[in-house]
Amino acid sequence: MANPEHLAKLNEGVKAWNQWREENPDMTPNLFGANLVRPNLVGANLKLVNFKNASLIGANLYSANLVGANLIRVNLSSAVLENANLENANLKNANLKKTDLYYANLENANLENANLESSILYSANLSGATLYGSKLSSANLKSANLYRANFEGANLSNSNFIRVQALGTNFRSATLT
Repeated sequence: MANPEHLAKLNEGVKAWNQWREENPDMTPNLFGANLVRPNLVGANLKLVNFKNASLIGANLYSANLVGANLIRVNLSSAVLENANLENANLKNANLKKTDLYYANLENANLENANLESSILYSANLSGATLYGSKLSSANLKSANLYRANFEGANLSNSNFIRVQALGTNFRSATLT
């Protein structure tokens, strides 16, 4: 269950939240299972936040800092994560269907069994990311960096791979057509 104080602080807005985070750098906010209806979190410092099992459907997380965040089983369908930093984030079993990840940094992120169907990953950085068993059918990966990413067993059917960087990428047992 989400910490009520942390949830209340987030509901005060991004400016108040970021100031609170700056004043409490050692705090790891707990928003476990929070149900946030289309929250506007543009530029929010959500580094290391525990969002496990949370609902962030349609969230605006443009340029948000989600480095190391726990996003296991989070619902981010139809969210905007354009230019967001999700480096080392754990998105295992997350729902990212129809999500905008344009220019997002997902370096070394765990996207195992995540649903990224029809998502936009244009120019996203997936270097070193784990996408084992993920669903990426009809995803736009144009110009994405897939260096050493693991797509083993992933469904990549009907996805756009124009101009991707895929050196050292593992596509073993992936569905590509």
